[in-house]
Amino acid sequence: MMKKKIGDLEEIDKFLHELTDDLSMPSGSLFRIAHQYLKNWGVEITRDNLEWIKEKAYNSYMEEWERSGDEINTAIKRAIIATGLGEGDNILNKNVAAMAVEHMLALHDSGKRTLRVCDIGAGDGATTVAIFNRMERYAETAALGEVTRFYLLEPSDERIMKGVKENINTHSLKMKHKPGVVTLTHEEAMSLFREGVFDIAVTSAVYHHMPFPDYLNDIHRILSDDGVLVMGDWFYNIFEYPARVLPLLESLDREQRNTEQRRIDAFRKYFDIPFDTAAWNDDLTVEQIMGNKIFTIYTVALANELSDMGKKLYFFEAFEPLSDRLKKMEGAGFETDFAELKKKHVAFARSINNIRRVFPDFACAVSAGKKIRNETKKEPQKIK
Repeated sequence: MMKKKIGDLEEIDKFLHELTDDLSMPSGSLFRIAHQYLKNWGVEITRDNLEWIKEKAYNSYMEEWERSGDEINTAIKRAIIATGLGEGDNILNKNVAAMAVEHMLALHDSGKRTLRVCDIGAGDGATTVAIFNRMERYAETAALGEVTRFYLLEPSDERIMKGVKENINTHSLKMKHKPGVVTLTHEEAMSLFREGVFDIAVTSAVYHHMPFPDYLNDIHRILSDDGVLVMGDWFYNIFEYPARVLPLLESLDREQRNTEQRRIDAFRKYFDIPFDTAAWNDDLTVEQIMGNKIFTIYTVALANELSDMGKKLYFFEAFEPLSDRLKKMEGAGFETDFAELKKKHVAFARSINNIRRVFPDFACAVSAGKKIRNETKKEPQKIK
């Protein structure tokens, strides 16, 4: 039976809390996962519980974010290296930067004299630095420094100001305009930004922390009519079904030298998971199955790093496959079909594609153009 009463939803989180909080990396709230998967976990989203679910997810992510810092970032980087993913987010940043500069050049070619670029969830400025590096490579792109204004949106004042001091202000690229810094949360900033203020929004490894697609509506609103969203992210579907989480729980248990099956048995019983779970991978590609395995290896590596530091993060995240993210972008009023973008969108005149796969099927950079107003047949999506 599907659960929808808030008391029943609180009971789910209580169960997960009691089941996993002794792990070096516990699950956190179920409502951290992408909202479209909740039905597979026995949760029905209704008008009566929607805002409660959103608030529960937001508070969980904010609580975790407030515990983050340089130590956590270092642990993540070490876990990425241990998993064999090389530069990790830096590879995403380089691909986001390459696509962003293509769009900047095309918009400049079209006659735009001033370009405004917003780095959403800028962190320490690594994505903007990657764009600076790309702009500096050639005379044509370096000239963009004369006409581009960058704005870095990051809620952590300490992190972004350190990044600006160490990474942005020390960069050798000549910029006419000093980058602006906005130290607000996404929600706070989007309520203040006026409609159509930015030409390009870039973001990297940020929106797998957003279970609902409202953020896409926000970005759509602040972009100009010929504006572009360039997004780099990790795309897993391990949390689509409870059965896919079993190998992760088993791996975390083994890492703590827990050979008993009590945790696994309780999880299996609570979410009614059959003993033969092979069918839950039938609709996945080989690359997606590999991606979920790699995520498990990464999570265990990160759990070990965090355990040594006496820190904790949660393993539930709002990951989803690229196909789901593209549907959400379309629903929010973005064009994602490359043929249409080449035909109708000036920002894509120099582009060779709008999807760059960093690792097959689980790490990609994607760019999408805001649909021209008179061709947008529906308002940006609203979650019901």
